[in-house]
Amino acid sequence: MAAAAGHLLHCGRTTGRNFATPVLAFRTPDGLVIGVLYGTISEWVRNVQASGGVQVNRRGTTRSYRQPRLISRNDGWDCCPASSADRFARSASTTFSG
Repeated sequence: MAAAAGHLLHCGRTTGRNFATPVLAFRTPDGLVIGVLYGTISEWVRNVQASGGVQVNRRGTTRSYRQPRLISRNDGWDCCPASSADRFARSASTTFSG
């Protein structure tokens, strides 16, 4: 379960502009877990929640995910390998199911 740098590909909910936001993401049996460093005030979080889905490009492959939801820090840490959990020690987490 290694982290991979990737890009969230999402559309601005008010501008309609396309964005590619850099993230670290961890694959899970249900989808992905991505650290949310600025919580629900992050524009990309709000855009993804408003659209109900997102595309994520990791390791050269783009996949679509739907039904995003915010989860607690502790639940997010449980999805991360121990060596990477410290990176998200101060962040909330969000998951995207595939």
